[in-house]
Amino acid sequence: MIALLTAIKAKFAGDSQLPGLFPGGLWRNRAGRGTAMPYVVSDVASAPTQTYYGEKHYNDVAIRLTAYGTDHDTVGAAMETLDGKFNGTILTLASGTHINVYRAGEPVPVPQAMVDGSNNEIWAWTATYVFSTYN
Repeated sequence: MIALLTAIKAKFAGDSQLPGLFPGGLWRNRAGRGTAMPYVVSDVASAPTQTYYGEKHYNDVAIRLTAYGTDHDTVGAAMETLDGKFNGTILTLASGTHINVYRAGEPVPVPQAMVDGSNNEIWAWTATYVFSTYN
């Protein structure tokens, strides 16, 4: 699974648009204290092994990508761009093979129970992607 997480981070960092839309970057599980907004956090929702064929293990890894920022519409628009970069995109893995990806539902906005340093309300837009891999 680490190969998939690394490929997601590399795809984000190497993209011509995403680092500009999310200057705080892409973090795993949680952003560091004081991270510039907007930013994205990835976390693994589930990773069941689906089937075995000989030595091959097929997995459907569900990964949530959550965009955080202070303006509902701006973060939502940036999330649409992020979605366009990942939904349906096959990634190159250091080990194993990525064979399919789909978004499991529309990105959903959720107000957070916190504010930034300027007392602006923080919004999170979340979408879950299922990455099918085998190794």
